[in-house]
Amino acid sequence: MSKPKLLLERRMTRAGFTALQEYARVKGKSLPFNFDEGELSDSGVIIRYHYDDVVLRVELIKKPFYVSESMVRGKVEKLFAEATEIA
Repeated sequence: MSKPKLLLERRMTRAGFTALQEYARVKGKSLPFNFDEGELSDSGVIIRYHYDDVVLRVELIKKPFYVSESMVRGKVEKLFAEATEIA
C-alpha cells in the first residue's frame, strides 16, 4: 500500500474524542491512543489518526494482503459505535 487511504472522517467534540480514547483503553487495546494524533498497529495493520478539535481522520497505512480494507474499516467503525453507546 503506497499511499495512506482514508478510512473514516467524522466530526467529533473533544468530549467524544476523549470518550473514544477511554473506551479503547478500557477495552484492553494495547494501542497508544493517548494523543491527538499518532499511529496504531495490531496484527500487521497500521492506521494513522489525527484529531483537530473538530474532525477525526483515520487513514490506513499498511495491512497484510489477506486483510481487506473493508474489514479494517469495519473494525474501526465498530469501535466508534461501541464507544458512542457508552459515551
